[in-house]
Amino acid sequence: MWRKRAILGQFFEEHRSLALLTFGVSILAGLATIAVPVAIGKYYDFLFGLHSRRAGLLDFLPFDLNDMEVFLTFFFGVVILRTAFVFSEKFCIGLLGEQFLFSLRNQLFEKQLKIPVSDYEDHGMGRYLLRFSGDLKSIQNFMTRGIIRFVGDSLLLILAVTVLVLLDAELGLLMVVGLVVPMGIVFLLNKKLSKITRQQRNRKSSLLAFASTRLRAIHTIRVFNKDFPEQIKFQKKAGRVLEAGIRYQRITSLIQSSIPGFLYLQLAALFTFIYYTRQGEASLGGGDLLVFVILLLTLVPIFRRMLRVNIVWEMGNISFEKLLNVFNRAEQESADLPAFKISDGNIAIRNLSFCFQSKKTVFKSLNMVLPGKGISVIYGKPGSGKSTLIKLISGLYQACEGSILIDEQDIQDFTGKSLRRKIAIVSTSLPLLGDTVFESVSYSRRSEKREAVRMLLDYFQSRNTSIPPLELDDPIGDLGCRLSKGQQKLFAYARALLTGKDIILIDEPFDDLDPDSIAFWTEEIQHLSKKRTIVLFSSKPIVGMKIDQTFDLNDYRRKKKKTNGCRKNKKEKEFPESFSES
Repeated sequence: MWRKRAILGQFFEEHRSLALLTFGVSILAGLATIAVPVAIGKYYDFLFGLHSRRAGLLDFLPFDLNDMEVFLTFFFGVVILRTAFVFSEKFCIGLLGEQFLFSLRNQLFEKQLKIPVSDYEDHGMGRYLLRFSGDLKSIQNFMTRGIIRFVGDSLLLILAVTVLVLLDAELGLLMVVGLVVPMGIVFLLNKKLSKITRQQRNRKSSLLAFASTRLRAIHTIRVFNKDFPEQIKFQKKAGRVLEAGIRYQRITSLIQSSIPGFLYLQLAALFTFIYYTRQGEASLGGGDLLVFVILLLTLVPIFRRMLRVNIVWEMGNISFEKLLNVFNRAEQESADLPAFKISDGNIAIRNLSFCFQSKKTVFKSLNMVLPGKGISVIYGKPGSGKSTLIKLISGLYQACEGSILIDEQDIQDFTGKSLRRKIAIVSTSLPLLGDTVFESVSYSRRSEKREAVRMLLDYFQSRNTSIPPLELDDPIGDLGCRLSKGQQKLFAYARALLTGKDIILIDEPFDDLDPDSIAFWTEEIQHLSKKRTIVLFSSKPIVGMKIDQTFDLNDYRRKKKKTNGCRKNKKEKEFPESFSES
């Protein structure tokens, strides 16, 4: 089980030296920052011939600051050192942040490749794409601003308060007590902001998922002229994002304006306190008061960051929750399970039940036996569950009840990755990946594979003459969008057969093929079945092929309806065989 503390702890352990360097330069930057107003107060003494308690703060230095030339050299040195330390601090924090983002980005993509396919189908791609933008940025801010900078600011605040108390204990303690009120108010505002932030991020995620699916279906939208209805739907979702954004901006603006307001009010209160209680007293001289005021003004951005850090924490926690959900969902693919082995390739489905998260039941107590090293055909009309069954056999989906056995081995006892090392799928619904024909078929750029791919494609293309031939380095477009349906089908066969796996699941084996190509693939599949288990999933009759086993999902569904006592509504009409009959 992945946890936030484990991820952060692992990162800091791997980058211990850089983290220690960052905290070190942060402390030095804080010391230099405090030294600047103290030195200004010292200069004030030089101008007016005063000597305040502030002079004792610099007594530990090994040189005499009462000499103006020495003091000016010291002051220039402090300014230069502060600039160098602040640069080093910001650069180290930024470097840690980028390294953290790099590590998380790689881990996230690795985990996203392993989470159940059903998650993408239930929630949409956009929700997972958002993890790479808003969520990773929030987590990066959590680490850099919420941990490293907060620790540095806390150290600087402690040093500054110590100096203020040394200058004047009463005023220093009064300032500390005065911070309690704004901190409490900002804390309450941040609690209210938490709910709004979650709502805003969820609505943004939903909007991104909507845009992702619509852009992937751009051809459908254009063909049916549905751009206006889709734009209306988008505007409604965007309107909900706008509403949440306005509420978010209202609270954050109140927080951002309140923090400096409270701090300046406290400075005004200190001035008032000094005027009415310290008149005629020598306990706080002009130089000391100048240092006091400059230090307070220097601390304004520090206070602002520390009081706003709760926003960073809250947004980081929200994003961490989403990230950890992905990490933990992927754990089942990383389980330490035995390697899957195949001998004969017999497939047995026993009392299998499956339903989607939407509660839509696809199978209930499904049973079938498919012999190994032969050809089985599973018939079913569109929507009967053929594609779902392919995903169940290949381990992309997990059965709700029952089991799928291959050579008497329950596939749930193995990782999906191990299972799919023995199972190949031919389906045009599995897009071709890569930039060229060679990459899409071999799923690789390694030159040693080129000859095998070339020979296989030459063989297939020479016997599918109606399909325009392509060379290995010809581009295929994004997910094969530049290829014809026939070319996509041909390369899907080539990609699956190149692996030489023991079980081949073929979805609609002859769709998008002409009669000559169908004849070729009929013979090719028959030949492959001598050494492999072939399962064809088809909505049309398979002819001219020796078939060892058939199963009709349409009959299965009719029997289930009869068993469950379902009756067709008398008002419900059967669809005609063709529109010309209607």
